[in-house]
Amino acid sequence: MRFLYTRAQENQILQDMPYEEQIHKAASWIEEADMILIGAGAGLSAAGGLRFDAQKLKDHFGDFIEKYGGRYMTDMYSAGFYPFETEEEYWGLWSRHSYINRILPPALAIYEQLYDLVKDRDYFVITTNADGQFAKAGFPKDKIFATQGDYGFIHCVAACHNKTYDARELLEELKDEVVDCRIPSHLVPKCPVCGGPMEMNLRNDPDFVEDEAWHRAEHLRRPILIQRDGSETILYDVATALSAGRIIAGEIGEETAHIIIPGALVTQTLLDVVQMSPHYKNIEWLIGDATKIFLEHKGWLYFMRIGIKIRVRHAIKLMAITVNPYAPAGYFYDSDVFREAIAGRLKDIPVIDVMGRSAL
Repeated sequence: MRFLYTRAQENQILQDMPYEEQIHKAASWIEEADMILIGAGAGLSAAGGLRFDAQKLKDHFGDFIEKYGGRYMTDMYSAGFYPFETEEEYWGLWSRHSYINRILPPALAIYEQLYDLVKDRDYFVITTNADGQFAKAGFPKDKIFATQGDYGFIHCVAACHNKTYDARELLEELKDEVVDCRIPSHLVPKCPVCGGPMEMNLRNDPDFVEDEAWHRAEHLRRPILIQRDGSETILYDVATALSAGRIIAGEIGEETAHIIIPGALVTQTLLDVVQMSPHYKNIEWLIGDATKIFLEHKGWLYFMRIGIKIRVRHAIKLMAITVNPYAPAGYFYDSDVFREAIAGRLKDIPVIDVMGRSAL
């Protein structure tokens, strides 16, 4: 048994294959792929040298650590969540934070290498990184879905309108105005629509602004993939399969092996495919997980009987079943009988009455 890293830790995945062999295999997959979906988190920027650790905070935010203490000011990431009492203090920290981590750094070599690897291929990027590195390295904006925002941009705290603002020049100017961890009050950014406060375009509460560009990218990230055995893959940029049955039916053929659905699979989609294509029995439908399958019990039995094959890509570990014996109309079931009836159909899974204290 080998590990991807030299020392095993609790959250690391056991590796049966030597590291060098994994790299060669990944390279062959990239070479053979019809399309490439790049998923990137903080580890990619960290591997490129963009640090968010305690030492970097000490190097650049010693005045903030001294003033606000070490309880919150432990590293670059946690410092951004400090509950500042004033907007002047908030922008004092974030103007410097954004400049050091978003505006000042050039494109990291690891991102440039990744771009060189895929620039002539069919690809798309989904990233939780808000540091703008993909764009700096040359990736086109319409190929990037930054799900958590970008800390070169700001938006209205109240999300009074669905728009973000490029604030890189503003933030660079503000960082030079910081005195005693604050910017002057007259420089505090205000919403151009409601006049209220602004904040960094980072997902940290329900008022995160998902602007038009965000939704365009989100739409592109959820394609339906129709994979033909041994070669071609066709991509459709529809949000879910809710109304795509006829489109799917028109594209599948004798060589179609898989249909990958990112969103919900419903009865009507399968009915449309069954009614319009004779090739439905040869196909395996791949769904994200069981929560995205919306088929009535009778419909499920029917589709299984005629040869529809459905598989989930991610299994759900069912920990317990909760039941409520009370109906909105006012009637109710005997809790014990209700739970026993359900428990009799399950094996080793607790059944809990949410309206009482009993469980099986």
